[in-house]
Amino acid sequence: IIDGLEVDGGTYGVLVGNSASGSVDLKNLDLDSQTSAGVFYAKDLTGELTGTVTNSGGAAFKYGTNTDNPVSMTGMTISSNAVGIESAGSAEITLTDMTMNNVEDVVITGSSQVDFVEGTVDVDSVDVTGTGLFTRMRTVDITLTADTNAVAGATVTLLDADGGAAGAAATDVNGVASDIKFVTATVDSGGKNVPSLAGYTALTVAEVEYDYTSSTDNIADFRYADVGLSLIHISEPTRPRLISYAVFC
Repeated sequence: IIDGLEVDGGTYGVLVGNSASGSVDLKNLDLDSQTSAGVFYAKDLTGELTGTVTNSGGAAFKYGTNTDNPVSMTGMTISSNAVGIESAGSAEITLTDMTMNNVEDVVITGSSQVDFVEGTVDVDSVDVTGTGLFTRMRTVDITLTADTNAVAGATVTLLDADGGAAGAAATDVNGVASDIKFVTATVDSGGKNVPSLAGYTALTVAEVEYDYTSSTDNIADFRYADVGLSLIHISEPTRPRLISYAVFC
């Protein structure tokens, strides 16, 4: 564990070389004004990563061509750098509830798939020159009730206008299917694409009540719901943090 590392200036704040292996936790980093990158992973190294990187002349976090392990970051602020996150490798990178404010927020020169869920990012500052893909995602919570009672254990599927499954989640004891993801924009080497958010629906088949004692003493209450949703108002650039819809079956 490396905790509270402070580096001001230099080429890199943290350099993970090509011979690196294993795991190390980098906690509460405070890196400022590096000329090439705040943290550069030439090769994969697992472990927790938290802290701040500011004023980097290159990327705050840079992943080299030999990196392919999945990367996940949550709740961090990456700002005031030339580049927020840069990947020349093939790692799947998931960024959740991040705040980005850099000259270029994400740069993909390799084949990485970068999913940016909620948080703040300027999609127009994303640059993809490789074969990778940047996907901007939002989430929606859907509450399922039957006769005003919460329905637990039902799968709610979010469908786009073409009937394709955009995301799905199971309802909890309160009838809430949480954090169902849907795509608001993608960027590849051909540029930005913004899909239509019109025509989305929430679909579910739910067991409301079931009991069988005999052929004359039983109940089977299964219900179907297909409800239109308006997701257009929660696309870029701003939206409320929590979006919730009620679906009745």
